[in-house]
Amino acid sequence: MAKNPWCLTSQTLTKTAPNKNVTDRSDYERAREIALHYLGHSARSCIEVSRRLARADVSEEVVLEVLSDLQRAGLVDDAVLSRDWVESRARSKGLGARRLQAELSRKGIAKPEVEAALEQLSSEDQISAALELCRRRLRGADTADAAERRRLAGFLGRKGYNWEIISQVFSRLFSNDT
Repeated sequence: MAKNPWCLTSQTLTKTAPNKNVTDRSDYERAREIALHYLGHSARSCIEVSRRLARADVSEEVVLEVLSDLQRAGLVDDAVLSRDWVESRARSKGLGARRLQAELSRKGIAKPEVEAALEQLSSEDQISAALELCRRRLRGADTADAAERRRLAGFLGRKGYNWEIISQVFSRLFSNDT
């Protein structure tokens, strides 16, 4: 995968000082205000901030300077965002690793940061979350019905659980059924 020009690494940050040659400081201030307002709603990735600034017709040079300043201030950090996103969405929505990976990719988070964030999800935690989802979903349903089990497997798949997790959940959930 090509290196993302909008997201700066720690090496780039130490090498680049704020650009004093930006042609118009008001462009920088306007872009900074747009970015801060955008970040005020929720944490965002570098890509999301750069896309927002691009929609506002901010030049690449100014976007890079604003992103550099925001990263230095700790307001934009893809690694922290991805860790927090995984923890929050796994806990509140019961999402599995595949779904979380897709969501983070859509947010423009680089693959190594996504993988590092997903490492905090243990198989046992995913199984517990999937079991809880199944129990909520199955209240009053006929668990002996093969069609109901297929629907349940599809539901867990859409939630981002792989077949290994789904089969373990089914073996625990339906161990008494024959």
